[in-house]
Amino acid sequence: AEYDPTTRELQLHSKVVLDWRGKTPDAKPMHVEADQAIYTERDSKVVLFPVSKFTRDTLHMEGGRSDVQLDKGAIRFAKVQMARGVHDDPGRKVEYAADELDLNFDDGMVIRTIEGHDHAQLISTSDTARTTVKADKLDMDFETSGKESTLKSAVATGKSVVQATPLPRPGTQAKDQPGDTRVLRSDVIRLAMRPGGREIERVETDGPGQLEFLPNRPDQPKRSMQGDRI
Repeated sequence: AEYDPTTRELQLHSKVVLDWRGKTPDAKPMHVEADQAIYTERDSKVVLFPVSKFTRDTLHMEGGRSDVQLDKGAIRFAKVQMARGVHDDPGRKVEYAADELDLNFDDGMVIRTIEGHDHAQLISTSDTARTTVKADKLDMDFETSGKESTLKSAVATGKSVVQATPLPRPGTQAKDQPGDTRVLRSDVIRLAMRPGGREIERVETDGPGQLEFLPNRPDQPKRSMQGDRI
């Protein structure tokens, strides 16, 4: 490691490990790993490269270069290149990925919003269904309560596709296989989640869209519909 007092810059050259504790009493720590890091004390900024990993309780994320902005020692914003992340909680799993993810953190370093740019993807899996969202740009808003954050809503923009696939319960008979897989296509699609973030409450398009019903049982037909707004 090297520190330059004139520029107030700390350079860490190998096997970097950083732990942020947060400023609130119930804040869970953020554990960060990288090959190298530069901390600019004057700007309260940390650059991690060429790869980086973030772990906080059930949140796990990894990517390439990351730019982290601090506020009084706690993470407020992170820009992660070629990022993939997952929130894996009991009964609910949320995965997201993009060529660039911009994350904003609330007090206690819980995620408040995520913006995905280029090849953005969101996968939300519950006990009954798996929902996949793909778009050029994806804006995710999270409900922050206490120590955790849960997905509240998402807006997909640019070649947006939302696919909702029902999942069979263990021990389900063939005749009781789940219903149709639904695929919605439009330029802009908005999703609102039910309280707790486990299931979708509402999906709508801002303009023309196409909805397909793909059967999961051989005796059911394939159906589709189009509309100026769905």
